[in-house]
Amino acid sequence: MTQKSFSCKKPVRDCLICELAPCPLLKEVLDKYSQGEAAPVPEYKAGDEDPRNRLNHLSGEEWLYFTKTVMTTSYPSAYGHYLRKQHGANKPPQLMKELIEFFTKKGDRVLDPFAGVGGTLLGASICDPPRKSVGIEINPKWIEIYRRVLEEYPEIAAGEMHLGDCRQVMQTMEDNSFDFIAADPPYNLQLKRTMCTGKD
Repeated sequence: MTQKSFSCKKPVRDCLICELAPCPLLKEVLDKYSQGEAAPVPEYKAGDEDPRNRLNHLSGEEWLYFTKTVMTTSYPSAYGHYLRKQHGANKPPQLMKELIEFFTKKGDRVLDPFAGVGGTLLGASICDPPRKSVGIEINPKWIEIYRRVLEEYPEIAAGEMHLGDCRQVMQTMEDNSFDFIAADPPYNLQLKRTMCTGKD
């Protein structure tokens, strides 16, 4: 069996033995290349966003890094952390920014049905470019903390925050009106009985 190699300007550098090509697109390119056709030259430079990328604004290098890297979830205390930490399960806006930027593009809409103190909404607002966000929270105390954070950071655009039960509020929203949903359901319920013994 002859070994064929295809050199590309994207992070995938070589695709050896066309029968084992990792994806049909590379196999198709290898087949054309092996028949004497010139290898296609991308219409963009290394480090630029691939125009075929419909998911996000990342370059191939950034995409590869994101998919092969364990994400840091320890971030500096910022964006009103001293207020937001009252909520036991607040999401770091910096982490949410990374996730939102990976899964959305400019103009996309983000929903957090369990918004808490607004970590997802803050994350959407600090994206480059910012994304539109909607949050739903059943506890007015957490919404008030989110509003206080926005007062301290006037440069951050406010997301749309709804007070209510997400099961009802979402019924009023148009179908398929969001591009990304960040759901972190409440798990810190204070149960009267333990799950193990069923005793008080």
